[in-house]
Amino acid sequence: MDILKRLRSALTEEVKGGVKPVDYIIMFSTAAGQQILAHLLYEHHVFEEVTDPIEIARRNVMVRMLTKAGIFKESNMLLLARALLEVGKLGAEGMSQLPDRPKKGE
Repeated sequence: MDILKRLRSALTEEVKGGVKPVDYIIMFSTAAGQQILAHLLYEHHVFEEVTDPIEIARRNVMVRMLTKAGIFKESNMLLLARALLEVGKLGAEGMSQLPDRPKKGE
């Protein structure tokens, strides 16, 4: 089973050791956790349109994780919209610090 299928299986499995939304929040709350979350959002194309089936699957795993964390849910839409607009105001200076994505086959 490839890694994407295993990740999806782990995230969708009903009995997964009692992982709660707060566990995701705790995991990503440290400075290192926020770096990892930013990396995952970037690597899994959460804010990009993708058409490649593998990239779509990777993106969907990340979106599902954010949903499981209680972040991507309807009651948070206004809050998420405000946060995204604030990010837009701050500009994209940090984008130049991100590494280039590996090309297919690398």
